[in-house]
Amino acid sequence: MPPQERNIGSIGRALALGSAAAVRRGGISNRSSTTAVIAGVAVALLAASGWAIAEGRMKTFAIAVAVLLLGRLALAHRGVFIGLFVLAAMNGIPVLNTSRYLIGHFTTQDLVLCTLLLTVLGWIAMDANPYRPSFAGRFVIGAATLLFTWCVFTAARTMVSNHVGITATIAFARNYLYFAVLLLLLPRVRLATRDLHALLATLTAGVCLFALVQTATAVGLGNPGSLIHVGHTLHQDGLTRVYAEMTDLVTAGLALSLAASLLAPQRSLRIAARPVALLLFVSVVVQLTRARWIGLILAFVLVTLWLVLYSANSVAIAKVLRKRMVVVVGGIVLIIAAVLLIAPGLFSGGPFIERITSIFSDIESSGGTLAVREAVTKTMKFYLGEQWIGGLGFLSPSVHYFDGLPHGSIEDPDLGVLNAIMPMGAIGAALIYLPVVLTLIMCLRRSAGPSRYAWLRYGGAIWIVASLTSSVTLVTLFSTSGLALAAVLLTVLVDPDVAGNPQARARVPARPVPRVGEWQRMLATRSSPYRTEPTFVSAAASGAAILTPASGIGDAIPVQRQDLSAGGWQAFMRWRRRARRRFQR
Repeated sequence: MPPQERNIGSIGRALALGSAAAVRRGGISNRSSTTAVIAGVAVALLAASGWAIAEGRMKTFAIAVAVLLLGRLALAHRGVFIGLFVLAAMNGIPVLNTSRYLIGHFTTQDLVLCTLLLTVLGWIAMDANPYRPSFAGRFVIGAATLLFTWCVFTAARTMVSNHVGITATIAFARNYLYFAVLLLLLPRVRLATRDLHALLATLTAGVCLFALVQTATAVGLGNPGSLIHVGHTLHQDGLTRVYAEMTDLVTAGLALSLAASLLAPQRSLRIAARPVALLLFVSVVVQLTRARWIGLILAFVLVTLWLVLYSANSVAIAKVLRKRMVVVVGGIVLIIAAVLLIAPGLFSGGPFIERITSIFSDIESSGGTLAVREAVTKTMKFYLGEQWIGGLGFLSPSVHYFDGLPHGSIEDPDLGVLNAIMPMGAIGAALIYLPVVLTLIMCLRRSAGPSRYAWLRYGGAIWIVASLTSSVTLVTLFSTSGLALAAVLLTVLVDPDVAGNPQARARVPARPVPRVGEWQRMLATRSSPYRTEPTFVSAAASGAAILTPASGIGDAIPVQRQDLSAGGWQAFMRWRRRARRRFQR
């Protein structure tokens, strides 16, 4: 080597060693750089806030800061982002009232859901490799595609045959469109395990706050103020009934927390779920909604009996449920016996007993709210006539006022499934039920396999059966907030980890395997937690082992060196995929 090149190389090595020593001494520190950036951002925010206060634009500044924080949250924590937006769609965030109208028929709730959909599209585009949903997820996506197609067809039929504008039609059909599009996109999003946990934790925190304030309001201990957003209240039998969109999340939270307290493998999770289940149970009781009571009781009994008696492969789950259900039922019997001894007249009256007995009295006399519902149902059937299959279309009362119906609308929050049959017919109602029923079948079948998420499938099955049972009179599956919650919970239940198939290839798509010796360069490359990690080969003296993030080191499959040739490697990968599919079945 010439002397000049040798001198240049020596100088370069000296500079590299010197800069490394400077970094070790703290001369150039990453921590210092991060601190400087944070300090700069803080100073900029303080200066901007001072300007906003001086100019009277504090609201605009607060909105800009919120947008920046939400953007950062969307990039770093997908589960928290989805949870917050679901709470906002259900009008469950304190102070922020999403039921207010912004422009025309467009509310803050619509803005929240549209933002969530755009963010989901961004996540799908950002992922390094296309995410392949689980087997159950693909079925749900197919069902959502059918529902979206039928909604578009019904909307087009409404605009053509009834001469309705596109704005009014979409405004009336937007809840079903949101449900269909969310189920089309959300199962395609790559969610890590921490995202699922963060999503459930966010929803739990929001529903606990609502249940606490709602219970205090029902028994007369305080005023909800701006902590929860109430549609209206009704004083009945000494209690204040609170009507709010978040009550649908209370039902789902009770089903999941009850399942976690019984089946969660971690003792800490079971202990933490019990006070949550107790709080949500009290909230459901003081709501005085008989349909929720009947739906939850029937769902809990039917799903538990199915897992214990009729699911032949769920031996471990059945054993655990039998053991813990004996303790639960015994505790309830002891509590009831103690209450009867201390206050024997408690069960002879009171608002709860009156609500239960009113079920039978209303059926016998056809009175109460049952008589009102029967009259409205007859009027709806008269208007529906012979159009049961396709429905009347998305006709809002501003376009077509129906005499004899409340507010002249073909939608009524007390008539449940008729809210879907009237505009979209029996086909539309069946397509709304289809993804829900498919997820229920998956939960009941997959619960046979051992998994740390067996409690989540158990609770999801209870919630689905309760929602299907109460959908005769409740609008959980037919309102914008209820359908947004249903889409997110169905997405969680069909996730590959929750569905009982944690080693599914949906998490790691097939990719060309690099040659031996390239793994050092790949390990040195940092990537996002949502990008697919590369498959690499670790060679030994006499053979090699194929390692993937899905299998782990303990599941490494030994491969002979001659199999690393092009033809041999492809044959081995085909055999491996077939073997895994047979094993998963």
